[in-house]
Amino acid sequence: MGLALGNRNVGLVWSALGTGAAPSISLFFAATQLPIYLLLLLIEWIVRVRRSSLAKETQHADRTP
Repeated sequence: MGLALGNRNVGLVWSALGTGAAPSISLFFAATQLPIYLLLLLIEWIVRVRRSSLAKETQHADRTP
């Protein structure tokens, strides 16, 4: 949690620098922001897959006498 919140502060610094940031610094800041948003998408996908597999198991258990 602390890592994610700390990296979001990097985004604030990056936006405050504006065009004054060197390209290498901008690349570093972009690389620190990317995992934050991709991790959320990954967690959402995992939860969706897990819920669908649980629903299938429940349907299968209901059909079995």
